[in-house]
Amino acid sequence: GTQSRELALAFEKTAKDILDGSLGLWISHEKILGGEPSMNIISDQLSKCNYGIAFITPENINAHWIYFESGAIANKLGLHFMCPYLFNVGFEEINRTPLGMLQALRADREGTLNLIMRLNEITDPSMTKKRVIESRFDRYWDDLYSEYQKIQANYTFSKELSKRKGKLIDVLDKLPQKLH
Repeated sequence: GTQSRELALAFEKTAKDILDGSLGLWISHEKILGGEPSMNIISDQLSKCNYGIAFITPENINAHWIYFESGAIANKLGLHFMCPYLFNVGFEEINRTPLGMLQALRADREGTLNLIMRLNEITDPSMTKKRVIESRFDRYWDDLYSEYQKIQANYTFSKELSKRKGKLIDVLDKLPQKLH
């Protein structure tokens, strides 16, 4: 969904900055052009990955595509290499979905640091840069959090605008009936 794509892009930029660009990230919706066979492209990209992050939002928590991608990664790499990253979704909500069998992290400071450290562990198994990564995270977290808040505000505004537009259409639909 739109919100999860925006979150993924914000996270990608920050993760690359923190990890010195040592992380190759691929975001499924960003690199697929209209008319392309998306499942083939997704399957090809998933076969090349060594860790997966599913950006879970209220808008996509029940989307079948997120289950497909997450399941493909978990099946290929094992459950401990697939992480649902929860943005305004609680653990109790994710536990009611197929993603509940995966260890999820919240898109808060602690969860994001844990996720960044996990990605660092994959790119640098000796964890030689652990302190450097923690220091960089401290420097970048406020900007990422601010970006997450903007994404939430835009999503909330769009949702409210859609709701009001729907109510206005309902009123206008009823208006001619009252004039007769």
